[in-house]
Amino acid sequence: MRPGPGSRWYGDQTWHHDLSDGDTLDPTERPEQPRPAGADRLPRWLRASPEDPERQARVYAGRALLGVLVGCVCAVVLLTAMYPSLRFTNQRPERTTAAPPPPPSTRAALARAEAAPAAGVLRALLEPVPAGMPAGLVDSSPVSGTVSPAVSPTCDTPVSPVLSRSRTWARPPGPGGFGSGVTVTATAYGPGAGAPALDAMLVARRQCVGEARVTAASGLGVQTLRASQTKGAVDTQSVMFRRGDVVVSVSGTGLPLPEDAAADLDRRLTQLLGPVCVDQDSTTADFARSPLIARTAFTGLQVARGVDLPGQGSPLPDLVSPHAGAPLPAAVTPTPPQAPYWPERAPDPVVSPTEPQPPTPYPVQTSYLAPAPDERGPGCGWAFTGTTAPTYDERAAAATQEQRRQAAVTAMQAAVAAYPAAVQAYEQAWQRYQGEAQAYTVYAVAAQQVESAWAAIRAQQEAYRFALEGYQQALAAYDAETKQRQDLATAYASAVTACATVTPPPWTDPAQPSPTAPGCPPTRDPVLDLPPPASPTSPSPPPDPRPTPRP
Repeated sequence: MRPGPGSRWYGDQTWHHDLSDGDTLDPTERPEQPRPAGADRLPRWLRASPEDPERQARVYAGRALLGVLVGCVCAVVLLTAMYPSLRFTNQRPERTTAAPPPPPSTRAALARAEAAPAAGVLRALLEPVPAGMPAGLVDSSPVSGTVSPAVSPTCDTPVSPVLSRSRTWARPPGPGGFGSGVTVTATAYGPGAGAPALDAMLVARRQCVGEARVTAASGLGVQTLRASQTKGAVDTQSVMFRRGDVVVSVSGTGLPLPEDAAADLDRRLTQLLGPVCVDQDSTTADFARSPLIARTAFTGLQVARGVDLPGQGSPLPDLVSPHAGAPLPAAVTPTPPQAPYWPERAPDPVVSPTEPQPPTPYPVQTSYLAPAPDERGPGCGWAFTGTTAPTYDERAAAATQEQRRQAAVTAMQAAVAAYPAAVQAYEQAWQRYQGEAQAYTVYAVAAQQVESAWAAIRAQQEAYRFALEGYQQALAAYDAETKQRQDLATAYASAVTACATVTPPPWTDPAQPSPTAPGCPPTRDPVLDLPPPASPTSPSPPPDPRPTPRP
């Protein structure tokens, strides 16, 4: 933004219009200017009307002559730039890359920022070595190629920071040229700009974050982000947290991120901001109070004001009592069993109606937002970075407050006027709802009856299936036992037959029983003397639920 009349420098390297520059006035309104002295002594064609032919001719001729002169000057400048030998001096001007000194207003804003509490907070935060820093690191900020954050702390921020300080603790680069270390950067933003600055990093453009991955986190400050990036074989992890308008970035390259050091910095930042920061828990919504935001989004400090509904010429309409309908039965979707079943079909579905809501009672009191003097400022406040507070125009604020108060009253009066029609619409909707509720209740009851009948059939079918499985298992056991007995009987009969054909050995000792052949007579298995097993009975299928004759 180029500076112009009514502009003000806020110390963030950007210009913003003063809110009291009169932009709310109609630009067509111009005060009457007095006639300049000596106007009567001007030539006749200058005193003539702008539509006078002679005056128009002289003006056109003057413009043409001015255009020729400007063209000649531009041609000379272009030729001397392309051909140094055509310059009026034989010495080539010495080039310089030094930037021009900042304007006095910029130098004054920076001076205020350096003398403001923000500068002291950043110095005090970075002066001691944070507790929990990895061992073996030295204060070596000048070491190049050692540590760079995964994402810049000012990536895609809506406004530039006012102050920023960094400190690096590192190990010298290894054989590959990459070292390891930790960099801590503390950045102070203008009033209320800390929260949107950290928000912007989370959704920054790819051109800004590169290949870094940025995610929201928690645990530090009032807002935390984490970022990671891998370049070659080097990993960089960063954590960024915010309190008020101060954003702290802790980055570790080639080693784990020092979580303890980040926690120590957060603890000390809380203590340092305590006496100098207005609101450490500020949010992005507070940025609307800062003149650093876009002019169309600036609201300034606004406070809630109450207003009562003024007296009406006619009585207020009676508030309607909401109807209380009976609870509707639960929706049921019948599940058909296996065929055959009855009923053969479920009733057609009916959508459960929604009970209409009674109209909102008209308000007799409401509130509106009124502009108020913002003496301390959003976020850490005006004084934290030495920012000049925007001018508070009491007359304009009073006019805005009255306009909003009247708008709030008008809205209440409109709500009162619209309430009878809303009540009538509610009554009509309730009548429709009662008809829909009755139709749905009929359907829900019929669907429940069908589901009950089908559930009984499903239970019978399930019981039959279970009994059939048991019968099949019992039948298999019966067949197995019958076959076993048959096999035992066949084996015993064969053994008896074999013993009958075997000649016993000679009987030599009359005092002893007569000898028998080995294994004779055969031993009979006791199972053969048990009663035969009972044959299992097949279960009966469930009866056909369909009526006879069927309707």
